Amino acid sequence: MNPTNQDLSSLMPEVPFPVEDSALSKGVPVRSLLGLPLARLIPQDIHSLVDYATALAVGVAGFLAGERRARIAGRVVGAVGFLQSLGSDYRLSAVKLMPIEVHELRDYLWGAVNVAAPFVLGYRRRERVASAIQIAAGATLIATALFTDYRGWKRRRIGFTRS
Repeated sequence: MNPTNQDLSSLMPEVPFPVEDSALSKGVPVRSLLGLPLARLIPQDIHSLVDYATALAVGVAGFLAGERRARIAGRVVGAVGFLQSLGSDYRLSAVKLMPIEVHELRDYLWGAVNVAAPFVLGYRRRERVASAIQIAAGATLIATALFTDYRGWKRRRIGFTRS
């Protein structure tokens, strides 16, 4: 049994845009993901800068850490975040491969991984600075994602089309 577009649109309700097309939010507005983001207040370009800044901060935390697990986690997770930002379908990326809807999911997942890593890998108490940077970067990205006006640049879409 294949769901219809109407069935799928009920899973992804529209969130009204507070501003039509500001100087920092260019591109094609995307449909919301399960009612998220909560309100589209942060322009996509500002969100893009936060993506790069948080990835860089986590990578630097990996270089500051003394414990092996903290070094590896920071460097790998930071590099993954930076590469995903470079490949996302938004204006400030190098290659527009990842649809912005996938990027939104990535924001929540990447943020959660950063918040959880110091606890799960057991280096939170021994690597306080690296852990604090990683947790702050993850929480910052999740908070930013909840209020971002997600817009695709090249119109790369997945799954859902509007009738």
